Amino acid sequence: MYPSHTIKGFRPLLFHVKKGCRIGYKQSKKISYYCFILPAFIVFISVLIFPLGFSFVLGFTQWKGYGEMWFAGLDNYIRMLTDPVFLIGVRNNIMIVLVSIFGQIPLGLLLAYMLHRKMVKKADLFEALIFLPITSSSVIVAQLGNFYRDDPGPYRKPGIHYEYRRK
Repeated sequence: MYPSHTIKGFRPLLFHVKKGCRIGYKQSKKISYYCFILPAFIVFISVLIFPLGFSFVLGFTQWKGYGEMWFAGLDNYIRMLTDPVFLIGVRNNIMIVLVSIFGQIPLGLLLAYMLHRKMVKKADLFEALIFLPITSSSVIVAQLGNFYRDDPGPYRKPGIHYEYRRK
């Protein structure tokens, strides 16, 4: 069995199988695995699958989010596919995907390989330069927070520039 069975009072995370029961050790192990997977599967269904299916159903209806929902058929999809703004958005998304797949990912892998194999002089400097955007974004967010904290507040009149002194 397991070396952990030698520990006094230790019980493995499996269902206890009584003598004379038809369920065996392997079946008990399978049931335990399913019990561990079940909560994650429920979250997956409720957070991903249900909203996806509901959105698909809503695509065939006309509904404002309240009131009566009525069937619209393929009209929503026809209007979407003939909308020039939607087609521009699809084109832009395809371009972003292509640049990411064929540009950023191979370039990043090549750079990581070169740094790992020490093919570059001053590899530590390049590693720091690669890590710099991660740290600089936090600094920029902090600076923006300082800027908004010093602002007179949400009750100002638009178009008027307030002058104030820092103390």
